[in-house]
Amino acid sequence: MVEYAHRVYGSSLGVLFSVPLAYFWIRGYLKKSMKLRMLGLLALGGSQGLIGWWMVRSGLGPKPQYHREPRVSVYRLSVHLTTAMTIYSFLLWNGFTLLRNPPETVWRGYRSYEGMLKGRKWAIAALHTLYLTIVAGSVVAGLDAGKVFNTWPLMNGA
Repeated sequence: MVEYAHRVYGSSLGVLFSVPLAYFWIRGYLKKSMKLRMLGLLALGGSQGLIGWWMVRSGLGPKPQYHREPRVSVYRLSVHLTTAMTIYSFLLWNGFTLLRNPPETVWRGYRSYEGMLKGRKWAIAALHTLYLTIVAGSVVAGLDAGKVFNTWPLMNGA
């Protein structure tokens, strides 16, 4: 049931994104750069649906003896999650570009400008680390790796 709701939700997102996009496009509310970004996001959303189908297809074959229930490929699941996070990141970035000017244009000339850029680089590095941690977590969860050594904080008694 949850998978079906997820599929219906994902399909409806395509309609909920493309209909307002067409409206704003026809009315001339979008600049050229915004049109390109929106088309890219629409394409990413469509590819997310294809990746989801590709992922589910991996679980439709015969299951191995050591699994009780059918399972999808861990790596395809990770690609599906990574694409979803990428789409969300681009949507967030696009929304921020509509709210305010980039900080470089606002703060240029101030004494704290160099410090702001350094802090921004650290923040971006932290976000990338979080991104990689989430992807690694999907692989660990998909492989049931937590069940191998589940005697935290020890691993196999050591």
